[in-house]
Order: sequence, then structure tokens, then C-alpha cells
Amino acid sequence: MSRIKNDGQNIAVIGAGVFGTVLAGILAENNPDKIIEIWSYEKSVSIQINSSHVNSKYFPELILPENVVSSSLLRNVAEKADIIFLTTPAKFSVKIMESLKDYIRSSTVFVICTKGVAVYRNSYMPVFPAAESIFGENVNVAVASGPSHVDELLHHKKTSWILASRNNDVFDAVDRILSNNFLILKKSSNPLGTELGGILKNVAAVLFGIIDQMPDTGDNFSGIVFSECMREIYEIFTYYGAGIEELLSESGAGDLAATCFSSQSRNRKFGEHVFSRLNNGFKNNFIFSGFFRKIIPRNFSEPELTVKFLAEGAFTIRPLIKIANSANLKIPLFRALFDVLSGEKPLDFIQIIALNPGLYFTKPAKKSVKDEVRNETGKLMTFLRDKFHFFKRKNNTE
Repeated sequence: MSRIKNDGQNIAVIGAGVFGTVLAGILAENNPDKIIEIWSYEKSVSIQINSSHVNSKYFPELILPENVVSSSLLRNVAEKADIIFLTTPAKFSVKIMESLKDYIRSSTVFVICTKGVAVYRNSYMPVFPAAESIFGENVNVAVASGPSHVDELLHHKKTSWILASRNNDVFDAVDRILSNNFLILKKSSNPLGTELGGILKNVAAVLFGIIDQMPDTGDNFSGIVFSECMREIYEIFTYYGAGIEELLSESGAGDLAATCFSSQSRNRKFGEHVFSRLNNGFKNNFIFSGFFRKIIPRNFSEPELTVKFLAEGAFTIRPLIKIANSANLKIPLFRALFDVLSGEKPLDFIQIIALNPGLYFTKPAKKSVKDEVRNETGKLMTFLRDKFHFFKRKNNTE
């Protein structure tokens, strides 16, 4: 950790998506005497922000203050910044941070606002440990997390976030430029525990989007699912060295509740889309092979194709299960979600495991050789029948 020198005279936001645009607007309103520079991967977005103070591609409802400027050159933004806020999708975070490390100045405060899992050195992990490894002790890495629906931030509806850093001076520097009468920051010294809540609540919200569409479920069932999600999240917290304080904070239970129960949640909406497609006859394995690719961006310039939002929970579920497998974590409901999304189980498997989590780890009775042959033969016949109908429809349209 290094001493903070310039106390936030130059402020930068990395990422001009929905959240990054709104955050830049808040910082500009809070600090009218400072220039807020926002980096966009897409040059056309930067040009529009500079010419008309609007980001029509990602958040056209917001007219940005005149002290917001934009650049598509990462070096130009990083070299002069005292405080940097990272808001890009987590899957791009490592690539961006590795580019930044050559330009970022010593003593800079780097605030992680991303809520997802990164891939660093061929391993899945939260963004914070990857950032500490990339930047070393010269950069003051922090995490900001809490309930943060952008529409509410836009209309100045009250919320509170946790700002976590191992350097006590970081909180004061960020608090001065970010806090206002509707957004309150609270201090923590556990960045990893703070980040975990924001990551895991996205997976839980996908679950809630699915169960909310199911027949014969209501508030009672939602309560059961919420309690099991809390238990499984706490198991993951414990594995990473976080505890009950982080779980019950704004960045833990606060963000979990706001995301799972709100119609504004992008991850919940993603779950609703999953249910709709599976319930309307799409093959389960189509989720990962096709539908996910239409929602999950493959590169910087493709953040949204089908449903016009990014759901970090869609990225997170696969690495979460890989981490759980390596650490032998008991997270049956999250495992059930993964099984449904990957085509291994039907939709109602989530209901079964939510009501009886222990069933997930009960080994099924071993099938006889005759049953196995019958099952595989049935799969082959289904495959051939589907292929026959596909080519028949194709020939009829030509």
C-alpha cells in the first residue's frame, strides 16, 4: 500500500456501459470543479459523449454534466488519474488491468465496482486478488459494493455502499468525491469479503428470475430459496476467509435482497428469459450453446445482443461450480441451477433441491445394463428424429 498524494483531483471511470455512465454522472454532479474522464472501448461512444453529453447506446436517458469527458485511449485516461473506478464486465477486467499497470501512477486509488469473476493465470477468482497481484503495493486497490440499481441512482433514490480497502486513507479520499445526500459510503477493511457479496448475489438473482415464473410457487417458496442462498453464500464466504459481518452488510445481504426481489435486476430478468425459453420447448443445452452467447458478450464491442442487458450471473455460475468442485463446497441449490442451465436436469429440479437440498448429494440407484441400453437408444432415436424434421423443414422452404 502507498500513500495517497493528490486526493482525487483527477477522477476516471473505466467502462462506459450503463453503470459506468451513471457513476460518471454522479461523480460529475458531486464535483463540479473537477473533470470526470470516462473511458470507452468504443470510439463512437466517446465521440458522442464529448459532442452531446449523451451515451445513447447504453443509457440515453441521462444527460451527462459538461465536466464529463470521454476517451477511447486507455493510456490517456490512466496516466493522469488519482482515483480510478473500474466498471467493465468482470471477464474483461484482467486484460484491462494488465494494460493499465504500465500507465497507472504510484499511489493511485483503484476502486473495483465490477461484480463478477475474473480469469487470472488460468484460475477463476474475484477481481480484487487479481488486481493486487497485477498492481502490487504501489496502487491502493479498493472495492465498492452495495445495492445499486441504476434507475434509482439516476433519480437520486437513497442507498448505501461498502467501501473496503486495506489502506485507511482510501476511504476518506473516495468518500469525499462519491458520497452525497442519497449515496452513503460505509467503511470496511475486508475488500475480498465485500466483493464476494456482489458476485454471488447475481447468481442467486438468476435463480429468483426462474422460480418466480414457476407454477405453484409464491412468497413462501421465495423465502425458502432465499434462506438456502444465504446459507450457500456463507459457505463460500467462509472458504475465502470472509465472515458474518460481510454477509450481513450492505454488500452482502443488502445487495442480495435488492437484486433477488427487484424487477429492475438484470440478473433476475435473465432468469426470467431462461425460464421462458426452456418452458417453451427449447432444449436445455441450448442455454449454454446458443442463448448464452447471445447474452454474454464475446468481446468489448458486443455487450448486448438479444435482451439488451448484461447479466454477470450468467458468467459467474460456471466458474463458481468449478471453484466449489475443487474446494468441495456444499452448495446444492447453485449446483442445481448450473445443472438446469447446462441441460443436465429439467426446470423442476430447482424446486426439488430447494425443498430438500440434501437430495442433491444422494446417489441415485444404479441402473441395470438393460435400462442403460434403452436410455441410450432413446437418445439416439430422438436425435435422428430431430435431424430428420430439421432437414425436412429446410427442404420445404427452399
